[in-house]
Amino acid sequence: MLALTLGLPGLRAVAWRGAQLLDGCNHSALSHAIRRGSSVKMVRSLLDALAPPDSPGRRVLIAIDSMPATLPATLRHGCARINRWTVGGGVLWSFALNAARGVNPVRVLKVIEGAWSDAPLMANVDLIADGPIYLMDRGFYAIDLVAQWIGRRVRFIVRAKRTKIRYDVEWTMGLPRAIGRLRIVEDAIVILGEKGRKRRPRARLVRATLATGEELILVSGMLGASAEMLTETYRQRWQIERFHYYLKETLGLAHLYSFQQNGLAFLALVAVLLSVLLLLAAGEAAAGEFVVDRMRALLKALRRACGIFGLWRRNTMRKGQTRHLKKKQNL
Repeated sequence: MLALTLGLPGLRAVAWRGAQLLDGCNHSALSHAIRRGSSVKMVRSLLDALAPPDSPGRRVLIAIDSMPATLPATLRHGCARINRWTVGGGVLWSFALNAARGVNPVRVLKVIEGAWSDAPLMANVDLIADGPIYLMDRGFYAIDLVAQWIGRRVRFIVRAKRTKIRYDVEWTMGLPRAIGRLRIVEDAIVILGEKGRKRRPRARLVRATLATGEELILVSGMLGASAEMLTETYRQRWQIERFHYYLKETLGLAHLYSFQQNGLAFLALVAVLLSVLLLLAAGEAAAGEFVVDRMRALLKALRRACGIFGLWRRNTMRKGQTRHLKKKQNL
């Protein structure tokens, strides 16, 4: 956390700056400590300990997504392969977009090694029934998952790919119309899946065209919800992408202190732990303020208090890559 806050360039600088805290200045020992499996478990347990005992209310919006923690395969590493050019893994988590003050908004659902697909990761993840609204992108759409969530009375909105969704319209809920910059093409209650399929859940479907011409298909178990409510609520899911950008670009997670598998997971979880501790120590949140905006403001204030206004440099750039090479810490 000290390294991320101050933007230290490497483990030598971390060991030197934190010599008293670490009871030594051996950066090699620090390197081994970061990549131990027990270190990852320790940070996960700290995050779990900060979780509130009560479940979130029905007004809370929770986005579920995975964030990659990767580096080029051309570097010396000890990581699982994702594809020909990239190694590493990722973290699957839920993020409460509008969590109240004093509430940890992040839940680490799974730590991933190597390549993955989002939908299979959700098979054993329990979501709260009759609770918050879960928002998920296209990678999480699967008929079996939708049927499972509907059967458990989970409130969710998931985006679907046109090439992967099949359905029969049971009841039309509204005519084609414009909602702001959206054009609603289809608004209906449908039976998902092809005829003859064993599990064919009944769901709410909204198909719309964005201003860019891109198609948006939303599926939900909330049959009585309006198309306006579904599209506007799903639009808030973008905040989790801003959360990922904050972790990597603003906090500095794109600058790695370990190229080992456990080290990547450790760094990602420590970055979240730092952000959560800042949130829990902060004052009242502004009305309607998103959590990621609070995180950004608190980090900026902390760095100003520490006198940190310099630049930091990524250390996992491939040859020929220059975009985002330097980034101001006080963004």
